[in-house]
Amino acid sequence: MSDAWAALIAGRAFIPLFGFGMTADKAKSRPRVYLVEDSPIILNLLVELIETTKATIVGHADNAAAAIADIAALHPDVVTVDIRLRAGTGFDVLEGIAINHDGKPPVRIVLTNYVTDAYRNAARRLGVDYFFDKARQIREVLGVLDSIGAKDDGAERSATGALTRSGPALC
Repeated sequence: MSDAWAALIAGRAFIPLFGFGMTADKAKSRPRVYLVEDSPIILNLLVELIETTKATIVGHADNAAAAIADIAALHPDVVTVDIRLRAGTGFDVLEGIAINHDGKPPVRIVLTNYVTDAYRNAARRLGVDYFFDKARQIREVLGVLDSIGAKDDGAERSATGALTRSGPALC
């Protein structure tokens, strides 16, 4: 296990942009992903799965305050958010993104076990691009990351940050 990997699993740590043997050229074309997840087991799974896509992880947090600060500082291309966190909620993170982004916000993906109409509607009001069931739709998240990482995926972001093309599980 690498030191960066151990730090990621042990607590709040950033993975260097060029971590895991990645060259600068490869990293430039890969979307930068920030993970907001409080379960170390799920975080571990997400890291392993995302490493198989055209994306790279730039950091993670298990609470809303740290996530909001990190996202404002790191300007990731994509943020995946769980609704329930150690402190605060994923909705707090989404509100923080809405308040703090300059220009286009990151693609916002909710990945949760709480797939209810009330949560989906709240996420939609906060500008979420995708809403996925953590237990059933992990592969769809990976597909979204790969499509964002493709050189010409046809996705254009509107001024509000919403994807203008239709896609799976659009909010």
